[in-house]
Amino acid sequence: NMIDSNNSVYNLDWGDIYVDSYNTNIKTATIIFNFKISQDSYESIFIYSIGQIFWTYKNLPPRSNIVVIFDARGQDFDLGLFEKLEKAIHSHIATLGVRTNINLVLKN
Repeated sequence: NMIDSNNSVYNLDWGDIYVDSYNTNIKTATIIFNFKISQDSYESIFIYSIGQIFWTYKNLPPRSNIVVIFDARGQDFDLGLFEKLEKAIHSHIATLGVRTNINLVLKN
């Protein structure tokens, strides 16, 4: 596990959340990430994604959903790497007690 879920970093006040959009009708926040997806950047992408998703979750109205779009257009990488990242993010978010729908989307 790359991030300790008991870490005090989860208890800090990181200020206002940044989302690309929030649809009040369907209570859904959208976050867009632009990363160079590679094995070398995998751990950094994982850590950053967990932090942003969790902080967003903690600061959204109750029963909101989160859509995270990984914009990787124009990049050439093994799709298995994204699938591994997706699984790891969902698994770790579950250990943090997140009780909302989080949809990870790859745009390539």
